[in-house]
Amino acid sequence: MARANHLKPSYLHEYLCGPPYWFGKPILDRLAAVSGRSPDSLDRALADASSRRGRFKPTARYARRFPFHGRRDLRYRIARDAYRGVPMRLLTQRHGVQRWVVHRALDTAQPLLPGTRRGADPISSEISDLLEGMIAAGLNTRQMWAELLDNHEYSISYGALAYHLRRTRSWQQRLRQA
Repeated sequence: MARANHLKPSYLHEYLCGPPYWFGKPILDRLAAVSGRSPDSLDRALADASSRRGRFKPTARYARRFPFHGRRDLRYRIARDAYRGVPMRLLTQRHGVQRWVVHRALDTAQPLLPGTRRGADPISSEISDLLEGMIAAGLNTRQMWAELLDNHEYSISYGALAYHLRRTRSWQQRLRQA
């Protein structure tokens, strides 16, 4: 939308998010005003538009039924088998559940996979190389975020960028001290 209206993507993002959370989710009323849609239609169309950051929006079809109590690993096993290409009918037979349970397992937020740890650095090496040049140029974190969004078309969260910079700068300082 920003490019179609000859705006910088970071400028539009900051306008849609507004104070006090410049880097969070867009405010639905502002997004509705810019896009010409109603806030209700945007809420229905965007999966997590009205949920708080970091929370998944429950699927309206199954809002009161949660079939995974007492079977914590069932969602992970269903998602793993579906990722491997197992057909729906075989998924229901293999796990002894109904079709709607398989849909629910694939629609809800998945738990962390075994062996995955929280707080892993989300920045790829390609973006990391760009960031090294920006650090050398003396840009601050906000300027780097805007540069990545505007000129390189990478959309990463401000928190992920700040985490990466803290981590890499602490490593660089340790290397200098050694």
